[in-house]
Amino acid sequence: MNQLEDDYWLRLAQDGSENASHLDSTPGKHQITQIDGVEPLDSQFGVWPVKTVPDRLLDPLFGSLDPLDGDRDPTAPASQQQTSTYAILDAAKIRNLPERLETSGLRFRCLFKGDAFNELKDVAPWIVKLEEDNTFTQKLFTQVDSNADVWPAEAGIYLRADGTLEDLWRHFRRFTRVQDNNGKWYYQRFWESHMAVSLLHRNTSPFVNIEPTRIRSAIFISGRSAQIADISAISSAPTPPILLKEDRDAYDMAVEQKFSIDFSHSLAQCVPEQLRILGLIDTLPISAMITGLIDDLRPLGFRRRSDIGRLAVLGLYYGRWFLADPRVAPSSQEILGQQHSSAALRALRMEETLAQRQWHQLVTTQKGLQSTIKDLRAFSNNPATSLSLEPEWDFQDQSTRASFSHTCHMQQVRHSLPDGTYNDHRHIHTILARLWTPFFLDDPMHKPLKALFDSRSATIAIDIIDMLESRLPRSQRGTDHG
Repeated sequence: MNQLEDDYWLRLAQDGSENASHLDSTPGKHQITQIDGVEPLDSQFGVWPVKTVPDRLLDPLFGSLDPLDGDRDPTAPASQQQTSTYAILDAAKIRNLPERLETSGLRFRCLFKGDAFNELKDVAPWIVKLEEDNTFTQKLFTQVDSNADVWPAEAGIYLRADGTLEDLWRHFRRFTRVQDNNGKWYYQRFWESHMAVSLLHRNTSPFVNIEPTRIRSAIFISGRSAQIADISAISSAPTPPILLKEDRDAYDMAVEQKFSIDFSHSLAQCVPEQLRILGLIDTLPISAMITGLIDDLRPLGFRRRSDIGRLAVLGLYYGRWFLADPRVAPSSQEILGQQHSSAALRALRMEETLAQRQWHQLVTTQKGLQSTIKDLRAFSNNPATSLSLEPEWDFQDQSTRASFSHTCHMQQVRHSLPDGTYNDHRHIHTILARLWTPFFLDDPMHKPLKALFDSRSATIAIDIIDMLESRLPRSQRGTDHG
């Protein structure tokens, strides 16, 4: 492949503009609208007329748009005056995408060409001009639980733009690779929704208008939500984008957030009983827990998803801040802090160390929740009941007990928990801390519990018992479990 012929920015750089940033002339920020509750189409058996896209996406994708002031040249061909709908799709996520496009009846083109096309076309990005009443378009937004479903893969982004497919193809090809200040080239996967959102305000964003391109909006779909970015007012001078350090940091964060979201879904599918014990109805709190754990592990050299995932599973059971719990901290510092050892080995050793403890048997089964409810009920019946820190909760020596009690006290003060005659809120906090660490009030997976503590209810013990019992099977509610 002739690199100069194939790369727009290399040709442009020979004109002396290689040191400029392509967003230098951007006048403003993108206005973003979010649409929630987007449900994919089903088989639509017996439905007439059939839909091509979900109702909530019909207007953003195919609704009429008013011409922008001074935006249209009346002498231009009609093909350059109409607003069309485009998709940039990832062939790595859609099985046999090139072949399916060939039979779609739509206009399309791969963003790679030359040797890159020949070698990577089956995993490359493809731009497609969508038509509303087209079967291929419909399949992009349909989920019928078959292996051919495209919707769950989140396989692309969508655009409203004036002009031709060739205009858009030339524009977006410029951004498939970007260069940093040291001249190193990077592929830029802007056709992935999570990456596209992170790119919107970055230096290498493709979501700008460089004449003659006129992009009106970009639609990014993730899960059951869609974000619509208004691109119409974002223009740029035709100068090469330079990948800055802050851009790379933003991309890394986007990748981590995507992993957190995907892995939280995987955990929910693998251990739904733990979501029930936590009282979770969606995976957002789990995703937030994983993101926080990644921040903790990054300075320790953890980068691989498998290693982070192993520790995130522990976080799902023990809690977001389990590595700082006085019962765990000595081991976590000794094991995870040994950066001369591989991250994979350290994560495995941490998992094996906790699995040998009695606390692990409580926190990974219903027994921990049942025991906690029993102690809460005993305290509710007799507020003078003292709380002992038994070995079964991993309190093996006086030093651990003292450190745990001190940590609980510091968290109780931090959250301004009432200090009454019998210290109801603080005593209850300590009971729960045995199961989910002293830091559970800061754990995104325990927001309902925090709401009860924040309410300063005089009946907090009964309120929490009711909440926790609702997470048990009906046959196990309202009884003590030894």
